[in-house]
Formats: sequence, C-alpha cells, structure tokens
Amino acid sequence: MINGNRLGDILSKAGLITEPQLQEALKEMDQRGTRLGRALVCLGFISEEGLANALSQQLGIELADVDIANPSEELLKLIPVSLAKKRAILPLERRNGHIVVAMADPLNLAVVDEISSRLSTPVLVAVAAEDRIEKAIERLYGAAKIPVADLSATVAPAVSRMIESVIRQGVKERASDIHFEPEEDFIRIRHRIDGVMLSAETHPKAVAGSMISRLKIMAGMDIAETRAPQDGGFRLKMDSNDVEFRVSSFPTIHGESVVLRILAHSDTPLGLAETGLDGLALAGFREAIESSWGLVVVTGPTGSGKTTTLYAAISALASPGKTIVSIEDPVERRLAFVRQTQVNLKAGLTFSKGLRSVLRQDPDIIMVGEIRDPETAETAAQAALTGHLVLSTMHTVDSASAVVRLLDLGVEPYKIASTLKLALAQRLVRKLCQSCKERTDGAGWNGPGCPSCKGAGYKGRTGIFEIIGSGEGIKELIMGRRPAHAIRDHAVNALGLETLRDDGYRKAEAGITSHQEVDRVTRNLR
Repeated sequence: MINGNRLGDILSKAGLITEPQLQEALKEMDQRGTRLGRALVCLGFISEEGLANALSQQLGIELADVDIANPSEELLKLIPVSLAKKRAILPLERRNGHIVVAMADPLNLAVVDEISSRLSTPVLVAVAAEDRIEKAIERLYGAAKIPVADLSATVAPAVSRMIESVIRQGVKERASDIHFEPEEDFIRIRHRIDGVMLSAETHPKAVAGSMISRLKIMAGMDIAETRAPQDGGFRLKMDSNDVEFRVSSFPTIHGESVVLRILAHSDTPLGLAETGLDGLALAGFREAIESSWGLVVVTGPTGSGKTTTLYAAISALASPGKTIVSIEDPVERRLAFVRQTQVNLKAGLTFSKGLRSVLRQDPDIIMVGEIRDPETAETAAQAALTGHLVLSTMHTVDSASAVVRLLDLGVEPYKIASTLKLALAQRLVRKLCQSCKERTDGAGWNGPGCPSCKGAGYKGRTGIFEIIGSGEGIKELIMGRRPAHAIRDHAVNALGLETLRDDGYRKAEAGITSHQEVDRVTRNLR
C-alpha cells in the first residue's frame, strides 16, 4: 500500500476491473510469484496503458509520454540497450540533479537501486506502458546508432584503457588471478601472486559499474544480468603471447565482484622438471606415464598445480605416433597432437559421459580433468584395465588418500590394485627470490626482500611432491581395503616414501624455498 491506496482498489474504483477479476488475478499472482499489475495484464483484464495510468495514481508519480521522448545520446549511453530492454526502462532527462527514468514496473525497487547504482546519480522514477517503452527503445537507440558492445565503455571514455592497463599490470606481475571487488565508496583491485593476495589499486565508485560492464562485455557475459553469477572468458595478445582469461562474476551488496583467472601466458606447457619434480619422484612419475596402460592420478587441493603437472606429462608424451584425447574443465592450454574437449554441463557433456565417448575414439592415452564421481572413477579404471593409459586428478590431501578415495567411489579393489600405476600428491611453495636470498644460521635459507621481489622475499612457485606406486605390499593393502594411514605408514616405513614435507625440507636446504614456507603449506599434513 502506497499513498493510502492499493492497486486493486484503484482499479476497482476506476471501474477497470471487477471483483471476480481481482480475485482471479490475486490467485495468479500467488501461483506465479508475479506482481498484481502484471497478473492483470497477462489475464487480459487490463491493458498496458490502463495499468500505467493506475500505477501513476497509486504511487503519485509522473506518467511519462515516451512516444515523444527525446533524451540526449549522452543519456542513452548511460544505460545499455540490453539492460533497457530487459528491465523495460528508458532514461528521459536530467532534472534537478536527478535522472528521470521511465519504468513499466516502478514498484520493483531492486531495479531502481540497480539503475541508481549504475548511474551514480539519484533516479526520479516515472511510469509508462511496457509496450510503449519497448517501441521507444527501438526508436531512440536505433537513431542514436550506439553499438551495444560500446555502451558501458562510453560512460567513461577512459574505462577501456583503464581495464587493459589493470590487466596488463596483473600479467606483468605474474598474478594468477585479478580481483575486482566493489566496496561502498570505491572498487578495489587485488592480485593473487604466488598464492598470496596483494592489494594493487583502488578506483572511485563512480567508475565501478562501467569497469564491471566492460569486463563482462570482454568475457561475452550478459551485462543486463547483475543479480546472478555468470562465467565467461576472453583472450588478449600481450607481447608475443596469447593470454587467456577465465572470468567469473558474483553479486554482492555493493555490486558485482569479478575475478579474472589467468590461465596461460602461452600455449607452451612446463617440462616435467620445471614443475619441481626431481630425483626419485621424477623417475617414478616418468616410468608411470610411459606405461602403455594403467591409471596415473595427481592429487591435491585446488590451486596446488595438478593440472600443470598433467599438461607437462601429456606434452612429454605427445607425438604423431600416439592418439591422445582429453576432456577438461576448462581447457587451459592448447596442446599439439592432443584432441581436447571441454565439459559442457548444459549440453550434457560431463566427465563420465565424455570419457565413455572418448573410448570410441581409438585413444592410446586419455586425460580426464578430474575424477569426482563414481561413474567417472569406474569408467577410468575400466579404461585403464582394457589397455589405455589414463591420467587424471583428484582432490585428496595426500597420495595414500587417493587410493582410498577410489574405493569410496565404488571402484572394486582388484581394479585399483591391477591398474593404479602411481598416485602423485603435490603442493605449491613459493621460491626464494634469487636476488636477495641468503643463508640462515641453520641449514636453511630465507629472503629478506628486495626491489626485485617487492619486499616479499619470494618470487615464483615450485612444486613439492610425494608418490605412492604399486610397490611391494601396496596391492595387498588395497585388496584388504585398508585405510589411508595404513597405506601411508607402509609406504614410509617399508618403501622409504619421501613425504610432501620431506621433499619440501630438502628443497629448503637447497635454497629453493624456506623451511617457513614449507611449514606454512604442509602444516595440516602428517
């Protein structure tokens, strides 16, 4: 109820609807979760024009004559045509420090707030019939000849250049992610560098909406949709490399937050030794992936470098003489001699369904981005059992837990014991800055910080690893469905397993990283 009147009462008193029509519309409103006015129009009880007049009376707001409206091109540029059509809104004029906007549904306060936030100017709402607004949008935006993709950028001519500068700076500083985080009075930009979040810069709230819209346009996302998360991506040419970005938006109380994941600076993956694999771990991993069949699993939490290791392995194996097929989520690098495809949930292409289809492509080697469900686990084990080399990842804390996870997903013990060539667990640790690292009093090193590492003492990251293969006694433990700690203890005590922490400390003593960094990354491990 606004101004002491209800919409139903106004329409009834004006003789525009009957009481039975009102009751039917109220039922329709409850069933469909729509507004009363929209229900009345959908049922044919009132016209768009009649509804607009009623809303004008109910709310005590201006009834806009959009048929003769002639807003400036500058005003039209403030609201993209896609948003104008989706929300049935039209900017009309500037008046006393406000922007007057015609709306078909002025009771939708969320849209009013969205427009006000986007314009960074108070909004004065008028009402008009939805069909008239639609015709006015076609007439006015078409006459202005404003390209849809340029609308958000024209709000501030420097926004496109600003965004490109921010992105290039993030890539230059080796960021893995660039975060655009709106706050009440500004938008903050942060970089994740070597796994640590660092503040980069801030910009006024007035340009926040334009920056976010520009990023969404670049990523092929719907700029009119601001209340639901979206995903997209794009590629930029930087120096001699194509850099690929995965983009994610998420609504917050201060506007949309956008994160850019920098997927690849080039299409050339690291070599196996460049991942940090060395010694017995490298030798064991090479032996496993050079098998003609079997299952090789790389494990660790999100952001531990699992996919990088898989790409290094596939790159080492790829040749014109082998058929290699991958199913990934997403494809992060393009690989020569590899037929790559990407999970597409909307099209029904999951890891499990993709894997079954891949088996009909006569592959020698299959890379599955992740084993996360019983069907994928069973199909991967069966493929390995029938003569294919299958490489995949899992989210487990260590190598022994990967074995138990396969059991938990329903794979029979005999299949795991027969097919599992190796489980490789890994983490990423920061490397000491080579410009300022120095020995400590003990057997380790540290980095006091210098201009090269911006005072961090670290620059770049490398992997630390542990491997459990199908060595003596492991198969028996698998067949007996023994827990992860039993498998791990046997690997350590009987097979001399070098754990993640052992590998990390060895690299700390060699001056690659520090003991403090290894402790930070492995503190929750045995």
